[in-house]
Parts: sequence; structure tokens; C-alpha cells
Amino acid sequence: LKNPGLKKVLYNTKFLYYLYLNNPILVDKQNRGEVHHGPKIITPEQIDLISRMLTFCSESYDMSNLVFVLHPGIDERIVEILDQMEVKMVILDPSGDEDWAIGSHDAHWSCYGHSRVAGQVSHYLISKGLL
Repeated sequence: LKNPGLKKVLYNTKFLYYLYLNNPILVDKQNRGEVHHGPKIITPEQIDLISRMLTFCSESYDMSNLVFVLHPGIDERIVEILDQMEVKMVILDPSGDEDWAIGSHDAHWSCYGHSRVAGQVSHYLISKGLL
């Protein structure tokens, strides 16, 4: 959905949200297919671009007050780059959980996924004395 007002009504009215999830009539045709959740292959060129972007950010901004929240299964090379820059990070852990996605037609996090992420991030912030 592209209309923010309609989204707000939809997400705040559980019955309408339920209908939307189970009857994706309003979803564009290209978004109705299955979403494949597999490991993404990141090329060395992409790693170099990510490294240069993060280097620029660390040289231009104070990153000491940032916490990066990283998706489960993130490429270890990106974690190493962030670790070398001493960036605080939380790598989300989906183990033992049901699927966080809204459904097979939409990879966005469901309410359950959002609550699991919020729990993990708040636990990290509390354990580090940041909250």
C-alpha cells in the first residue's frame, strides 16, 4: 500500500489487517509471488563498497553513540568490518522462533517479528547500560 493514511488505519485495526494479510487483493501483482529467503551472495566488490562507505561514515561522523542492528545471517565480512571500527552492533537471533515474515507473499516482519526484534534490542541496550 502506498497511502500512509490507509496504512495507519489498516495496521491499527486488527480485523482489517487480518483481512489484508489473508486476502492480498490490494498488493501489486508482482508482490503476490513467493518470497525466497535464502543467503544472499555478496561479491568482493560489494564488500569493498560497504567498507568504503563505513570508513567515510566513521571519518565524518561520531559513530560511538550508534548501535547497528543486523539481520540474522549477515555476511561475516561485514561484521568483521564493523568490529574493526569498534561499532556497537546487535546481530538478531531468530533461533527457536516461528517465521518473522508476514507471509509467503511478503517478507516484511510481522507483529511477532517486530516484538522479537524489540526484545533483543532492548535486552542488548539494558545489558550495556545504554537504556
